Amino acid sequence: MANLLAINNTISYLWIKDITDREYIIPNYLTNRQLNVKLVTKF
Repeated sequence: MANLLAINNTISYLWIKDITDREYIIPNYLTNRQLNVKLVTKF
């Protein structure tokens, strides 16, 4: 659960070309995970 520590995990890269044929790379990151806690009490 590395994303709980706000670490970006790259899963792939998107290559984009502009009109002058320069290539730029844009990383695709996994979404941040959330920790859900449920507290139940019964009397």
